[in-house]
Amino acid sequence: MKTRINEINKVDSEFVIKLIEKIQKDYERLSGPKNYSYNPNKILLKIYRKFVPEFLKNNLFRPIIWELEFKHNKQKYYFPGIEDKKWGMDFLLYVLKNPNVNFDLSLFNDEDKYEIIKFIRNKVYVTFAERIPKDGLFDKNNLETEKKYEEFLRNNVKVLKDKVISKCNKNKFVLPKFHIGMPIFFHRIGIDYIPKEIRYRLKNTDFIDTSAFIGDSALVLNELKPNHIFAFEPEDENFKIIKSNN
Repeated sequence: MKTRINEINKVDSEFVIKLIEKIQKDYERLSGPKNYSYNPNKILLKIYRKFVPEFLKNNLFRPIIWELEFKHNKQKYYFPGIEDKKWGMDFLLYVLKNPNVNFDLSLFNDEDKYEIIKFIRNKVYVTFAERIPKDGLFDKNNLETEKKYEEFLRNNVKVLKDKVISKCNKNKFVLPKFHIGMPIFFHRIGIDYIPKEIRYRLKNTDFIDTSAFIGDSALVLNELKPNHIFAFEPEDENFKIIKSNN
């Protein structure tokens, strides 16, 4: 895709249809192998099948084997969640219901165009496949960033029964729902890149946080010491969480 980036100047229904056709041709590879790729030692497998009682197989060994299989495959494959598929379906429905949609890419440089096209392509891919080889979705930079995300979650996030505690830049945030958005808590919405003189001018001003989700972005924005943060969220469940997150 990156070598042909100059040829793509718009995202429209024709572009999406070509993506779906490509997925159809390549569906078996994108869905991963039919069998898990974790292969235990053959001798141990024979001993296991012949001598281990069925009770131990069901209650001890099989859960361990399934966990090993999942961890092994998680290193190679991306497993789309329900939200991934929902967002992908929403995008496809929007394009199908609006055949004249035309997102002009000529305004962007090649690097930004590549990221936009990759983002759209991945949204379409995860809609159709249950698991996808990571090298089919992500480039080297994405995979390196994913490792940083995993390290951040291990070192900075603690999941309790009814809440999540996240450390971010020496601050500690308590969230009522397990949603640690990396753009919010790892990249900190980019506020660390704001020059000091601009940060000083933002102090005691009013912020507008549109599509505020559960109020997590407002927690980080509050570090800039605004006068008020006006958070707007259209989804009822998220709005209730925002109110409890004040």
